[in-house]
Amino acid sequence: MNVGAYDTVNEYLPELIRQRRQARIETDVKLLEEALHGAPNAEPPQQFFDTVSGVQKCLRSRRRNRTS
Repeated sequence: MNVGAYDTVNEYLPELIRQRRQARIETDVKLLEEALHGAPNAEPPQQFFDTVSGVQKCLRSRRRNRTS
């Protein structure tokens, strides 16, 4: 970017911020696309949800036992 193309810093800074935000958005989109590329297409079986629920209950129980 050529700073000389702007009359004042007040014109330059918003453009710089906009470009950096756009670059972050593009990076985030790329990371999400890569993450979704390997994601399963179908919903997991009920056993998966049962396992997650069991782990959550166990962790809650441990937290309660530590605070009591």
